[in-house]
Amino acid sequence: MAIDVMTFVNIIGKSSKLDDVLLKITECEMFHPERVEKRSRASGFESVNESNPYVGILNKINKTLSMLDIDPKFEECSEVQMDGRTNAFVDDIFSKVKGYVDKISKINVMLDLMDKSLIEIEHMSKLSVKIDDVFASEHIDACFGRMPVDSRLKLSYFKDQLFFFIPLDQEKDFCWGIYITPSKCADETRKCFKSLYFEEYCIPDYVHGTPQLAISNIKSQISEEKANLEQTKASLAAFKAQNTHTILSVYSKIKILHDTFSYRKFAVVGQKKFHMNGFVLKKDSEKFVKMFDDMAEVVVETLAVGEIKDHAPPVKLRTCWLFRPFETYVKMYGLPRYEDMNPSSYMGLVYCLMFGMMFGDFGQGAVLFGAGLLIWKFAKNSVGLILTRCGAFSVLFGLIYGSCFGFEGVFAGFWKLIGLGSVFPMNLLEAKNSMNILIVSFTFGTVLILSSMSINIFLSLKSRQVGKALFSCNGIAGFIAYGSVFGAVILIMTSGINIFSPMFIVFAILIPLFVIFFSVPLSNSIETKIKKNNSEKLEKFSAVTATFDMVDIVLSYFSNTLSFLRVGGLALSHAALMLVVMEFSHMVGAFGMPIVVLLGNVFVMVLEGLIVSIQTLRLVYYEIFSRFYNSDGKPFEPARVVFEKDM
Repeated sequence: MAIDVMTFVNIIGKSSKLDDVLLKITECEMFHPERVEKRSRASGFESVNESNPYVGILNKINKTLSMLDIDPKFEECSEVQMDGRTNAFVDDIFSKVKGYVDKISKINVMLDLMDKSLIEIEHMSKLSVKIDDVFASEHIDACFGRMPVDSRLKLSYFKDQLFFFIPLDQEKDFCWGIYITPSKCADETRKCFKSLYFEEYCIPDYVHGTPQLAISNIKSQISEEKANLEQTKASLAAFKAQNTHTILSVYSKIKILHDTFSYRKFAVVGQKKFHMNGFVLKKDSEKFVKMFDDMAEVVVETLAVGEIKDHAPPVKLRTCWLFRPFETYVKMYGLPRYEDMNPSSYMGLVYCLMFGMMFGDFGQGAVLFGAGLLIWKFAKNSVGLILTRCGAFSVLFGLIYGSCFGFEGVFAGFWKLIGLGSVFPMNLLEAKNSMNILIVSFTFGTVLILSSMSINIFLSLKSRQVGKALFSCNGIAGFIAYGSVFGAVILIMTSGINIFSPMFIVFAILIPLFVIFFSVPLSNSIETKIKKNNSEKLEKFSAVTATFDMVDIVLSYFSNTLSFLRVGGLALSHAALMLVVMEFSHMVGAFGMPIVVLLGNVFVMVLEGLIVSIQTLRLVYYEIFSRFYNSDGKPFEPARVVFEKDM
């Protein structure tokens, strides 16, 4: 449950070496840069505010890669020199590729238009005259299109109008044809046909001759354009195969220079010198310093984190392999502060225990384990690794409960073999075991809350927040009050011993609660004595606020503890659901039994698995993390060049 130790680094050198230093920093991927604080700057040093000169050329080569459908990735580029020839190469490649792409796009647009025109002209195939003769008259206007079949029947309403309609083709819902009218009546006729929902189609300029000849010509043009399209695509493919390596090499060089230049914002320059600072992992600090041994004009200084007050160190979690996947959940909540602890292992253990208790089935747990392995193998998703851990604990508790795919008592022989047959397997549906699982859940929740309080006390003392460690509801006073009440309750539930005497109530419960009530003035007093030159504004005490806070604290103690009863409740509901499945399987007979058992297990696994996962995460976040966790940490993000495939 550790956080990697950091070392603060100062880098000072000649301004002419800044780009070389940035290049080393991005290549090693060890250095987390921080902006130089104003009060840390020497006189005459100013921030670097320069526009990145590689933005334009990077955008252009990115567009080139996109047009060629090439995935941006790193390619060896040490031989590439950024000069005028490189810029000319990028411009030339972009121009050529854009020419191919524009030509392909133009051909596709033309093919779409010709396909559309072909469909339209085919509706004119019954026309025996030349199309130009119909639409080129000076004194007659003709219009080709379609109208709903119902609208054609309404043409008789316009007998007084000077037009006539020539039907050419009919579909299920539409009638295609041409209406002809004198030019002087064109506007009025168009309004009439518009009222009949007539859709006008324009005949393209390249369509000539009779409809039959036009159809033949269009088909011939389509064939030619398709051949042209295939030839252009082949030329582009050949160009891509010939130049991919070179383009990626140039892209990699430009991307490195672009991303490296972007880190200049973390430097200050002045008097022909530059200054940068940041953090590296302590284990990498010596290696990092040695990287600059060949640069005489650059000085690298390392300092312990405790000597730095202007910068909060970044956080890099270090977790044992078993619970490392649970870092995903921790990061969802927020990273801890550098001086705090990494809760991933603690969270992972608690999460797996609660999941196993609520979803205790040997067979279903094995299926979850296998599903997790498959998810990790094919998707490389950390959820798969979390499923393997949860599945393993489900297998363990399934062994304890004696449950496998809903069949109860299947491991009785195993427990007898190891001499624990009188205790296990523990059938949850038996009355005594049902009560026992609820008592265990209650006790488990109490222990977790007390352990979370203990962590809060430790972290508060570590950060010298003595008042919080001693007097808060999650400090020593809260630990005593809460532990006394619920410890005594558990003692009554398990052994029948009652220790609630007047003296116990006064010293173990009332006095700690009294201390919590006056926690603000007590904390202010002790903090003032410890930090004699404390300039921080002290919190003001209000009896009214403290009273409401006390009511909330006492109620939360009870509600938070009772929340853990859902662990036992969901364990019982899981067993009850599987009992229902087994009862149904017996009702359908020998033939249908395997099908019911299979479908029932799938249903329970999906439903219960989702519910248990959500409830477990809720208990961890709200009942445990809320007592000690501060999610104010910032991630350790070393300077690096990020290629698209890494994002």
